[in-house]
Amino acid sequence: VLSDFPEAGNWSANVDSEKGLWVKKTAKIIQVPLTITSISPNTNLNPNGGQELTISGSGFPRSMASTSLAISLDSGETLQVKSTSFTSVVVITPEFSGSKTLTFTQNGYVLADSNNIQTGSLTLPTLKSLSPTFVSPVLNTDLTIVIEGSGINGYSTSQFRTLLKKDGKEIEVGVKSYDPATGTLVGRVAGGELGEYS
Repeated sequence: VLSDFPEAGNWSANVDSEKGLWVKKTAKIIQVPLTITSISPNTNLNPNGGQELTISGSGFPRSMASTSLAISLDSGETLQVKSTSFTSVVVITPEFSGSKTLTFTQNGYVLADSNNIQTGSLTLPTLKSLSPTFVSPVLNTDLTIVIEGSGINGYSTSQFRTLLKKDGKEIEVGVKSYDPATGTLVGRVAGGELGEYS
């Protein structure tokens, strides 16, 4: 039964006795297919890369610990696999432009998928608002930062790095959450030297 296999791939068929007293290897290969049902998002992607995509289907590795999955664009660039389960995989896009298809390689099985992913025109995000504008130099304070621009969609919290800068010094804002629908980042400032930061 194909669903009994751990994941897609080309698997060698062995024959053993009912009690497991002997095992006979065969030259037979059982091919368990990888299926792709959707890629989201798949349009207006950031050409600079770093965007998170969810690919749904079946036959993916059940965990990162056992994955042999490699995913690449038809132009050769490799996508980073961030997480995986049997029915979906989350990947991070490389820098690319135009319309591309994906090739999946797993356990000797190769799938050239027909679904396209497409970049869009990039407008660099700009700062729309920031609050509060006064924070304690010693206490933890949450900042709400709203950005706008076509390049903000599809990102996750872990993909943002926010810095406050003053006289060559930097304070990193720990990003707690991000809402791509509104472009709203919530981050925490853990205090710093008195002064005005940009």
